[in-house]
Amino acid sequence: MARATMAILALMVLLINGAVATRMVVYSGEYYTGATAIISACGCTNIPYHGSFRYYAEGQSTRLYNEPDCRGAAHTVFPGNKNWQRNIGFGWNSAFIDLSFIQLVQLSILCDHSVPSELISVGHFVKQLAGFINSS
Repeated sequence: MARATMAILALMVLLINGAVATRMVVYSGEYYTGATAIISACGCTNIPYHGSFRYYAEGQSTRLYNEPDCRGAAHTVFPGNKNWQRNIGFGWNSAFIDLSFIQLVQLSILCDHSVPSELISVGHFVKQLAGFINSS
């Protein structure tokens, strides 16, 4: 029964959030030409092309780093509510797309294992909330 309630709650969260995610399309050439890569996974992703980019904000902010693997301090932060683009080269080598609160809820409800350590307090809260809903 608890599993069914959690599945229903997870489905409701998915329906509210939809399938739209923040993404950054990077191009090998200037003016949005050449090979492309789409960066949309939450967490850190290395940027393979540096010719130009388009950033589509859908609620998650993105931190951009000059170093690969999101090392060092973030050089630039794009908020999750404004699109950006640059038609000539840029120097960022990695991007970290943050999880939205809704994605934290989805992760906590759908996964039997613990959430990543940096999210543990929020994940614990969400699991407690799901437990409260199940007991009601």
